Formats: sequence, C-alpha cells, structure tokens
Amino acid sequence: MNNCVHLIFSELGGVPGHEVKPTVFKAKASYLSKAFKHVKLLAPHKDTAFKLIAQAKTTSNTKHAFTHGTLECLENTVLTINKLQTKDAYRAEHFKFDLLDFPIFSIELGDLVKNWLTLSKNLLDEHKVRKAQLGRMG
Repeated sequence: MNNCVHLIFSELGGVPGHEVKPTVFKAKASYLSKAFKHVKLLAPHKDTAFKLIAQAKTTSNTKHAFTHGTLECLENTVLTINKLQTKDAYRAEHFKFDLLDFPIFSIELGDLVKNWLTLSKNLLDEHKVRKAQLGRMG
C-alpha cells in the first residue's frame, strides 16, 4: 500500500488537493481511493485497487487491535483484547480473536501484501515504459 502511495504521490503527479503525502492508514486508503478513481493513468487498475483497499481496511482493524490493545483474557483459544478508543472520549472496546483463525489470517495478510506489491510493480513498470517513450519522443 505504501509503495502505491509513494509512487502516485512522487512519480505520477499525485492527486489534486493533496499537497502532503498521507502517513496514517485512513488517509492512505482515502488518498488511494481518490487516485484510482480520478487519475486516468491508474484507471486500468481501479477494480484491483478498490478490492485491495477494502481488504486492507478489514485486516487493519485486527492489526490495530493487536498493536494498540492489551490482552484482557484468554478463554480456550479466544483472545479478548481491550482497545482504548480516544477519538471523542476515552472508552474501551473489546476485540475478540480466535487463535485457531490465525493461520487463515496470516495467509490472508500475506496474500494482501503480495497483491499490493504486484500492483505497485505493475504501476512502476508502466511508468518506466511511459518515461522511456517520452524520452524517445523528446
């Protein structure tokens, strides 16, 4: 995901109205949604990108709970993680995760990373071809 953000922002002209490269997940997801919706060069990859953004949002919730939460209890194979939310007011949110699902989650996460890298590589390869063509014209 970060590779796509960087390439679009630094090499493909970015998204109008975004003068600063996004750094947090929510801003990156929004930036990429706008980019693949409005930047013509990215149109062939729009469906793939939207699918990956949706998958990233799903896995982000789990990653966020593991990163910022604290273990409240373990019952059999189910972890209960207490995640402090501070957006409007302090409140605790419980997140449950069955350890038996971890192999599936790790495969999904690995596939997601591989698919983002594939998309990034495809965008970079297309960009290099366009640059080479422009160089031959000039």
